Amino acid sequence: EQNGNPYYYSSRDSEISDLKKGKWNNMELIGEISNIKSQDDLMKMYLYYRGSEDIYIDDLKLELFPK
Repeated sequence: EQNGNPYYYSSRDSEISDLKKGKWNNMELIGEISNIKSQDDLMKMYLYYRGSEDIYIDDLKLELFPK
């Protein structure tokens, strides 16, 4: 993000990801961010859950790979 404007946005609908209730599930989302203008820009990740039951998230990882 630079000056409040995102470089990239992506989402995944967990309801169609064949998740098994009551079990640990893996989800992966990969995207390419290009034309980064400054090392001071921000990398943000948001998780949005629309359900009403409790969920548990473990080992959340955000990885950056240089070109």
